[in-house]
Amino acid sequence: MLKKMTVIVGIALLCAPYAFADDHEGGEMPPEGDMPQLMLAPPPETEKPDDVGEPPPEDGPEALVDWLTPIFHGMMDTDGSGELSLEELRAWAVHAHVPPPMPPEGDMPPEGEMMGLSKDAPELADLPDAPECDDGLRDSELLPQAENVPCTHSESEGNLLFRTICNMPPYDSVAISLPGDLDNRAADCFSIEALTGFVVFGIFNEADGALMWDVSMGKEAYQNLVLTPGTYQIKMLDGSSADAAVTVSFIDHPMF
Repeated sequence: MLKKMTVIVGIALLCAPYAFADDHEGGEMPPEGDMPQLMLAPPPETEKPDDVGEPPPEDGPEALVDWLTPIFHGMMDTDGSGELSLEELRAWAVHAHVPPPMPPEGDMPPEGEMMGLSKDAPELADLPDAPECDDGLRDSELLPQAENVPCTHSESEGNLLFRTICNMPPYDSVAISLPGDLDNRAADCFSIEALTGFVVFGIFNEADGALMWDVSMGKEAYQNLVLTPGTYQIKMLDGSSADAAVTVSFIDHPMF
């Protein structure tokens, strides 16, 4: 149930002489902020009032609201009952906005692909724990886990590579380097191989810092991600504990 509602009245009141806009286009005043909002504007058949009385006040927004409210109420109250019915209000509604729900305060929610990665998500429950990060693991992951591996949802075939990041420096980021020019390489078929704790991470272009993917983009965008020649960084953005970690897998292959 909405506890609060912001109402935006989308109507142009012009002065000298006072005249109301004859028409409107829904959405001209985009909702802002983090509260639910409803935009109202007069339907095309709305009749302009014959007399709006005194000119608009110039001593602040509150005075203007006090001046406009009875004028708008009279225009909306088409049956002259003195009260607005649901039908009368609905006739003026042209646009509504409800912001996405915010995560609860306190501990990070152990949700899956949208808020972060956790084994509490059913699709991740069977993953093994990620290995502990150290220089030996980082060196070992420079070599392919397997060769000539096909991607299950594309025509690519190449080296299966792992990259593990942990929630502690200097292992909270790791590079994916894809050479270009004579040996143009690409990476796709991204997956999650291992996970410890609750993890939020993203993949960024090292050249300009552009975000290529993060967990808010969801599972499908992750699986369909394709990186072309360049250097990219997988970065830990947040974690539930010092041992939070994730192992990312992908196929490194010649460009088509």
